[in-house]
This record gives sequence, structure tokens and C-alpha cells, in this order.
Amino acid sequence: MSFSLNPFFTNSAVFPHSKPIRIYGEADTTVKISFNGVVAEAQPVDGKWLVTLPPMECGGPFNLVAESAGESICLTDIYVGEVILVTGQSNAEMKLENTNEPKENYASENLLRLFTIDFELQTGEHFKTKDGWQICEKETAKYWTAIGYFMGQKLCQERGVAVGIIACYQGASTIQSWLAYDRATKPELFVPVGVRHLDTRHETYGAWNGDGFLYERMMLKVVPYAISRVVFYQGESNTSASDAQVYDKLLLEYFDQLRTDFCDQELPISIVQIANYIWRKDDDWKAIQLVQARIPELAKNVKTIPCADICEEDDIHPPSKRALAERIVDSF
Repeated sequence: MSFSLNPFFTNSAVFPHSKPIRIYGEADTTVKISFNGVVAEAQPVDGKWLVTLPPMECGGPFNLVAESAGESICLTDIYVGEVILVTGQSNAEMKLENTNEPKENYASENLLRLFTIDFELQTGEHFKTKDGWQICEKETAKYWTAIGYFMGQKLCQERGVAVGIIACYQGASTIQSWLAYDRATKPELFVPVGVRHLDTRHETYGAWNGDGFLYERMMLKVVPYAISRVVFYQGESNTSASDAQVYDKLLLEYFDQLRTDFCDQELPISIVQIANYIWRKDDDWKAIQLVQARIPELAKNVKTIPCADICEEDDIHPPSKRALAERIVDSF
């Protein structure tokens, strides 16, 4: 087995400040990591290794050097700052070019970087996992998740820190697909497919809405990379009467999964409340909105971001994403 770093570790990566930093990959013999004045070693177990570095303050650029059995890998332009996992369905995925932001406002930002998680059924992602961390450039900003771009831009400009956005989303996805199979199928959470939202049974969307599907094919590619916080923008694909009855329990299970997987029981989570939609004024849509509004009462370090007052109601993908993203950041 050759010595390697996980695909997350490329030039221009961002690590979270004030949290343990996990570096990992594959090797047969001892691995030594040198980063920002800290040196640490790890012994591989079944060919896999992981080094945990102590929490660090914001800063950079730094080099990261990984060594094993005479091989050496050097990464450059690494920063310590904010790392935000943006996940959910199509409103998380919505690209900057599909918003109402004037194109002349698109801007390069050296401290803003993007890492994309893709999977075999996706067709609309410009950036791929194999591309590694991408610095925000004016010419390619249009391909970014809009809320990720606007959140990162605001944080970079107002706080002067590097921001890494991890894009891990899929349009028309249910929360059950983002849960591990054994969690989604717990008796108290399980909703028979026949009474779930139609996206579960849709000819196309049903391909990725099986219990645990996106967890296995996307989320596990992020774990256990260290992150600062999660922004979860999802709910439209669970607006059935049966889903609404257990959506609060599903969210709590999802929070527990995130905090377990990322080894952080205090991990901050922001839930974006789905907007009003003129074609869905029914009780099931409203029930999901109500659960999202109340969920901070049931879970620590969780904030719900309302958006009905700043989002258009005539589009299930409201194009006004800047105000929403800035509201999310203001809640951090």
C-alpha cells in the first residue's frame, strides 16, 4: 500500500480554529505530520492512519508536511479559520449564477475556499472532489453554492479569517437519506415509503432517497474532517403528513449523528427554515416549518434561521440568497 493523504488534504485547505485538527490517510508504516510548529506521529491500523493536532488560532498560510517510509508530501497555502459544512437539498445546492445577485458583484476572495463532495448520480456540479480545495475566483464564483459563497464572503470581509466551505448536498433529498440506515429505520422514526413525500418515489429523485443512501455515498466522505459548524437547508422533500409527524425526531437523530461522527458534542448547527411557497400553503408544508421553528427548544447549540420575510414565495428556489446567508452568519 502506498503512502497517501485523504483527498481532503490538498493545497489551499482550511482547518477549523479552536478545535482539534484531524489529518488522515493510508500507509503501511509510521506517519509523521508537521504543521504550524507542531509535530505528531501515528501508527497505521489496517492500513489507515489518523493524526490529531491540538486546537490552533486563526492564521496562515502554512505548509503541511506528511512523511512515511522515506516518502514526503508537502502541501502549501493552508489556513486555519472557519470551516462550514453546507448540506441539505436544492436550496443549499443552488448556484450563485441562479440567484438575483448582479454578475458584476461576483468577486475573487483569496481567503475563501470550496471543497465539493460529489457522487455518481450528480450531473450539475462544476467542481469535483478530485479538484481538491478551490480558491474563490470571480470567473468561477458562479458555480459555487450561493449561500456558501455569501456566508464565506461576509466572514472573510468582516472577521478577516479564512473560510472553507464544504459542499455536501443533493437536490430533492429527504432527511432519511442523510441519516445512516440503522438510524433512519429505527421503529420510532420509520415512515413507510408509500406515505412519504413524492420525492421518495419520483422516477429520478427516488434513486438517491433510500434510507442512508446519501449518508453512505456523500456524508461519510466528509467524516472525520474537522469542521466549525453545519448549515442544514432541507425540508421541502419531507412535507408529507407522515413525515411531519416524526420530522422533529428525525432532526434530533441527525444532530446526534453529526456530533458523533465529527467527535464534537458541542458542534453548532444552523437549520434554515423552508420558505413560504404559494403552491404549498397546506398543513403539511406548514408543519415542517413549525418543527424547524421549535427545534432549538429541544436541542443545544441549534439555531433556526427564518427566511419567509426575505425570500420570494413564487419560487421553490427563492433567488434572494444574499440576505439569507448574511442572516445565517449574523446568528453565529
